[in-house]
Amino acid sequence: MGTHRFKDQNWVLGHFTKKILVHCPKCQEKAEIKNPGFGKTSELFCSHCGLHQKDNRIYYDLYLNIHCPDCGNPINLEHKGIREKKETIRVSCPNCDFVGDYKPKYIKYSYSSAFVDTELWLEKDFKGELFFACNYEHLEYLKQYIQAKIRERKDGTYMTMVEKLPQFIKSAKNREGLLKLIKQLEEK
Repeated sequence: MGTHRFKDQNWVLGHFTKKILVHCPKCQEKAEIKNPGFGKTSELFCSHCGLHQKDNRIYYDLYLNIHCPDCGNPINLEHKGIREKKETIRVSCPNCDFVGDYKPKYIKYSYSSAFVDTELWLEKDFKGELFFACNYEHLEYLKQYIQAKIRERKDGTYMTMVEKLPQFIKSAKNREGLLKLIKQLEEK
C-alpha cells in the first residue's frame, strides 16, 4: 500500500452545500436540502415520508442619513438583517435629544437559512468534537484529506476549507479513529 497523497482542490465549504443531507424534521429519515445559492429558495425533500418544505426569508438593510432639524447634527443609521419593514422610525438626536419620525431607506434581500435547525445526516461526535459532512461528496473529500500522510496545497490566494478544518481533524493522532467514524457514516 502506497503513501496516501491529498492535493487541495482550493474548495471552500460552499462547494459542498448545494445539496445537504439532513434528518427529516417529520420522520427523522434521510432527507435532502437543495440549496441553489444566496437569494434563492432552499427546498427540503424527504423521499421517505414525502415532506416538501421551502425556506426563503426576506430581510432588509435599513439606512437613514439626515441632519437634526434643531442642531444640524448628522444622524446616520444603518441596521442590517431586519425582518420587518416600517413606514417610519422614531429617531433621537444624540447631540440635542430632539426626537422625530423619519422614513428610512431599505434594501431588500432574501436569504435561505438552509433549515439551520435541521440536524445533519452525516454528523457524529468524535471525542467531544462535532465531525460533520454536508453530503457524501464532502465526506469523501474529508476522508481523502484525513487518510493522506502527504497533504499538498494547490494555491495560496485564499483560505480553503481544509485549511479551516478544526485541529482534531488535522491531527495525525486522530487519523485512525476518524477513518472508522467516516466508515460508519458512509454506511448510513
